[in-house]
Amino acid sequence: MQKKYIPFCIWIIWSLIWLCFYYPVLRYSYFYSEYTGSVYLSSVIFIVAGTCLAPLTFRAGLKIMRRISDNPFSFFIKKAGKKGQYIIHLSPYADTRTHEEISKHWSILIELISNAMTHHETVIMQSHLLTPARIKKLKNKLESHGVFTSFKVYRRKTTINEKLSVPLIYLLLHWSLPLLPSESSTVIISAK
Repeated sequence: MQKKYIPFCIWIIWSLIWLCFYYPVLRYSYFYSEYTGSVYLSSVIFIVAGTCLAPLTFRAGLKIMRRISDNPFSFFIKKAGKKGQYIIHLSPYADTRTHEEISKHWSILIELISNAMTHHETVIMQSHLLTPARIKKLKNKLESHGVFTSFKVYRRKTTINEKLSVPLIYLLLHWSLPLLPSESSTVIISAK
């Protein structure tokens, strides 16, 4: 089966599970008309359609939130325990489906790291997306912007939490299913 059909198949399975769940519920009296003894079709359609279509609304909701908000939802930043250390989490909510969005995503990351390096702060990034090629690209982009840094890269196994949660988030928000590598990286970036 091709990869592009996997989200559709998962949606079909979701719908079938919920339809099987609602079938016994339809026998309760509040779905029946007292006069005709038949099921209120409008209430059944509302429940079934609402349940089956619920997963399809996450992506639309996220697109609306991106348009309303000034936050690009590309990264989450928090201060680490030590002074001058920042942790940058790559957000699964970032829209990276077009080349324009990917370049915007990279420019925000370069700006964040450049600002941290001018204040002599340390940046820690940990993600399954940090492949050796992307780390090299990040270093080259920083050097082209005049920011010279030292990188320490630590390879680690992708955790079971990442293996379960990241595909689910991508499936609901991007309607795609990513292939996670067995190893991911932790990168510590500091000014030279």
